[in-house]
Amino acid sequence: MTTFVRKTYFSGAGRVYDADDGGLAGIVRQLAQSIAKVAASSVTALTDNSGGPASNGVIPLVPAVVNASTPAAVAATGAFTVTGGTASAGVNKVSAILVNGVDVLGASVDWATDNATTATALAAQITSYSSTPEYTATALGAVVTITGTTAAGAGANGFVVAPTVAGNVTVGSIVAMHGGVTAPGAQKAALEAALVTVRDGLAEIAAKCTTINGKVPALTASITDNSGGATADGTIGAITQVLTAVSTSFASAAGFRAALTTYTAAIATLAVEVNKLAVATGQTPLVDSSGGVPAYTNTVSAVSVTTGTATSGADVTDANAGVTITNANAILVAMADAVKEMATKLNAIVSASSGYLVASVIAV
Repeated sequence: MTTFVRKTYFSGAGRVYDADDGGLAGIVRQLAQSIAKVAASSVTALTDNSGGPASNGVIPLVPAVVNASTPAAVAATGAFTVTGGTASAGVNKVSAILVNGVDVLGASVDWATDNATTATALAAQITSYSSTPEYTATALGAVVTITGTTAAGAGANGFVVAPTVAGNVTVGSIVAMHGGVTAPGAQKAALEAALVTVRDGLAEIAAKCTTINGKVPALTASITDNSGGATADGTIGAITQVLTAVSTSFASAAGFRAALTTYTAAIATLAVEVNKLAVATGQTPLVDSSGGVPAYTNTVSAVSVTTGTATSGADVTDANAGVTITNANAILVAMADAVKEMATKLNAIVSASSGYLVASVIAV
């Protein structure tokens, strides 16, 4: 809305007490915001590499940490049976065994003595050969069972087992890789490294709020940043949002829960400060649904990047419970989203675009 103000605009008591943008208070407020916009436009925008989703003006709820048991990973297995052949070195043989297109045999194995003996020789060759990814094998009678790695877990399920034979060697009862289970746990070290990326992003937000406040003193004081994040340089680094599940050294659910409260508090505290600057420059404030409790003191408290001692994941008690990979990733995504929302709002505040720096009160 554009308000045109003539010399007689406030003649008598007319419009002085109006509560809308055309009243005295509304016009003064618009003028203040226009001046603030010009002042803020001299501040350099953040370079936001956080990786958060497209901004929508809402800081999402940061999910709670859920106690979970985290069973160990299980390697996938596949199999085939040696069903026939006769001894003829270099002629009757198994020349390759492909798993998902990767040769896990590495060298030809001749049929020798009987099917069971040949199966034992094949299993030994598979185990001794280093393929990428790696596989091992065992033989029981004429049946060769191929085993993947626990690291691959469920990722190997469905891989086709395809033996290549020569001469009169035959195989049958081929079973694709199956039964793999991926450990659902988040690793302590990886999660803590991810938390560092979030903390550094929050430190960048705090520093930019302070810089803008130097031009538009909407905050009661500059922000005291005790988060422990890296020294701000104007660039928000990539925030880790996807961890890989592991089967050992799980992050403690209880420890992560304690650390997470420091993050949600920092997010809520910074959201308050960002919104003060937004209002001062005529921007729509963010909706903070993070669930954090703001400090209202211009101080960002220390943010923890430790989750305590790694846990076994044996049960859901605080002593043993781990954090599932799904839970951890959802929390990291929400925090990256929060950083993205605040960075986007701060960059809108310092924008010098023609669409932003438009006078809303005009003298006529």
